[in-house]
Amino acid sequence: MKSIMYHYIRQKEKDLPFLKFLNIKNFKKQLDYFAKKNSFITKKEFKEAIINKKYLGKKVILTFDDGLIDHYNYVLPELKKRNLWGIFFIPSGQFKEKKLLHPHRVHFLLGKYGGEFMLKELKKILTNDMVLKENIEKFESKIYYDQNNDSFTETFKKKLNYLLDKNYRESVIQKLTELFLNEEEIFKRFYLTEEMIREMVNAGMSIGSHSVNHPILSELDDSKQEIEISDSSKFI
Repeated sequence: MKSIMYHYIRQKEKDLPFLKFLNIKNFKKQLDYFAKKNSFITKKEFKEAIINKKYLGKKVILTFDDGLIDHYNYVLPELKKRNLWGIFFIPSGQFKEKKLLHPHRVHFLLGKYGGEFMLKELKKILTNDMVLKENIEKFESKIYYDQNNDSFTETFKKKLNYLLDKNYRESVIQKLTELFLNEEEIFKRFYLTEEMIREMVNAGMSIGSHSVNHPILSELDDSKQEIEISDSSKFI
């Protein structure tokens, strides 16, 4: 079985010239390709395979992360048209807090202004005591190596997500968000609503847990990891 994971699937928007996404036209082409080279797993086949521990060969299952409105506006109509099914993994934190999750704040900061500008602004905020020196050697060459980022974008993401002491991360990202984003407007534009999720379920889609706040789980102890997973599952 091949699990194909997607995030942003949309059309280009002028106010987000640097946002990384898959154009809906190319998503359709990929579905055509998978239909030709493989076959898609039905929901019934997937459930039976889990229960009976059955091997599904090279069949394809489609998954979609992060609870993005793209999945309602663009993905759902295309899957319904083709009589296909997918699993949508949704974080629950945004529904309670009504704020962008940290990874998405980073995406939209970069999407709006680009890596060079945001790295320059980040350096204005950071102080030496905020950066964990031991993480520089640990992570510097081991993350984002398989992504097609320019050097500024890669450095910006590394500093925020891995090199910055996690005790400062929230306040630093919050500061950048307040300076450069209209969070309320982006929140409404880019997240699914509970009503949309219900409609997707009624259309035959499956919903899965994707933690509460989309943290880096390896940074959390066992009890906090359990809370992230169990609370998200309760919401679903």
